[in-house]
Amino acid sequence: MGAAQWHYGTKLASDTDKKGSSDLRADRVLVASADVLLRERLAGFWRLLPVDALEVESPGEAAAAVQSGTLDLVLVDQEMLGAIHVDPAKQLGDPPVVLPLPSPDSQPDPELLREACALLDARRQRQGRPGLLGCIVLSSAEAERDRTAAGLLVAALTGHCPDPVVATGRQGQIVFCNDAAARLCATSREELLGTPFASVLVVDAPATLPVSSSPGERQVRVLEGSVYCVATGAMALVEAVTATHSDAAGRLIGTVIMLRDVTAVRQLVRELTDANQRLQAVNARLEALSHTDSLTTVHNHRFFHERLRQEQAAARRYGYNVSLLMLDIDDFKTVNDTYGHVTGDRVLRAVARALETELRETDVLCRYGGEEFTVILGHTPASQVHDVAERLRRAVGRLHEVDPSVPSPVTASFGGATLRPDERHDSLIDRADGALYRAKRAGKNNVVVDDR
Repeated sequence: MGAAQWHYGTKLASDTDKKGSSDLRADRVLVASADVLLRERLAGFWRLLPVDALEVESPGEAAAAVQSGTLDLVLVDQEMLGAIHVDPAKQLGDPPVVLPLPSPDSQPDPELLREACALLDARRQRQGRPGLLGCIVLSSAEAERDRTAAGLLVAALTGHCPDPVVATGRQGQIVFCNDAAARLCATSREELLGTPFASVLVVDAPATLPVSSSPGERQVRVLEGSVYCVATGAMALVEAVTATHSDAAGRLIGTVIMLRDVTAVRQLVRELTDANQRLQAVNARLEALSHTDSLTTVHNHRFFHERLRQEQAAARRYGYNVSLLMLDIDDFKTVNDTYGHVTGDRVLRAVARALETELRETDVLCRYGGEEFTVILGHTPASQVHDVAERLRRAVGRLHEVDPSVPSPVTASFGGATLRPDERHDSLIDRADGALYRAKRAGKNNVVVDDR
């Protein structure tokens, strides 16, 4: 971080706007340490006060900041103190007060902070400015409210949130974790603090869904994938919510990560998906059964009327011909009376198979009822209806040759008609049925087409 890159406290700005006094300018504190946790916690303390806090991690950055003449106090760890070299000839303004940090402990020492406040207060008085205590009192109510809210939030996240929550600093070290995160990693919260996040948990979440983004402030993402615990080898499916915070210059401040175990939820979703697919397959079979004649396995009477209405509408819209054949097995009652109903059922199935072998895939064969069948012929003009019916009649007549179990002779009479412009489907049925009746009266085993 460069020497002039400061983090300005929000409380001072609001207080200065209210008072309009330059006497309330922020003291400027530099925290110089290689310990990222120590830097962030000390800087966080100062930002609760009317103090600007700067964090640096190298002696060179610290020396440049000191020489700038803009600092009031420098808190520096023992290891870095001897490495900071300041050229007095290049010193701008008054040099700051330097306060060594007594130990590399990441927890700020209350006595150290009280001493630092006292040093700043004395410096302000020497400069003819109000003491630091007066500035703190100006925003004490707001600060107390924020501290109380923050304390309650941390307590709730730490002990009561069932989902693991982890906060990392600039370098990826864990600066906060709750009890659920510690349980996930099979360790204590104290052991996790300061540990690089990537060394304890590996989140593999390639699918990313941006939820909100504020450039220079915060970016929130929801990721779905898996989390792997390095210590235990355990793996779980997770939904990860990450909130990455940065300053106005785009520099990373930290990241908050919340992990939600969705293994059970995903398993339930898979089970529900499988059950839904099975249900759809059952519904498809039931739908097919509702349209199928159980004896002959061709379409039934209900499907015939539905499909004929559809063909009528399509023919009217697209301008193609639709024709209809109706056929009746000749003397079928005699077959039942002579050979029995089992043989009669065999004849019905054989007739259906013979008709299917002669029809196109687009033609629709239905059992109309009893020994009657219908054939819907799409894209078939009136000039072709008789030829189609003759081909089907001859196929029925050859049944005994194909299947000796079928008694001989088996014949059928056919009646046909072609849909007229603006004709209703029930009128087409009546005309084809009338043609079939005339074929029966003409001696059976023949074809009559209504060409009126």
